[in-house]
Amino acid sequence: MSYTIFSLISWWLTRLVVLLLIPGIFYDIEILILIYTLILRHLKLGLETISTDYIHNKFIYYVFLFLIRFLSLEMIYFFLDLIL
Repeated sequence: MSYTIFSLISWWLTRLVVLLLIPGIFYDIEILILIYTLILRHLKLGLETISTDYIHNKFIYYVFLFLIRFLSLEMIYFFLDLIL
């Protein structure tokens, strides 16, 4: 039951993030940072939803979630390196 609720919330949050990305394309660096954070959130929610649907072993699922979070941190580091 909890996977169903999580999947439904993730599905709606993913669509909401995409809708929030659209107006930010036409502005300056602050909006670029906002867009990047929304893209990261969209990527993270999508990968978590895929892992929830297709990975049934709990240990592998938690390892995959750890790797997703580590990937998010690495992408933030590279984006900050690009800006600064």
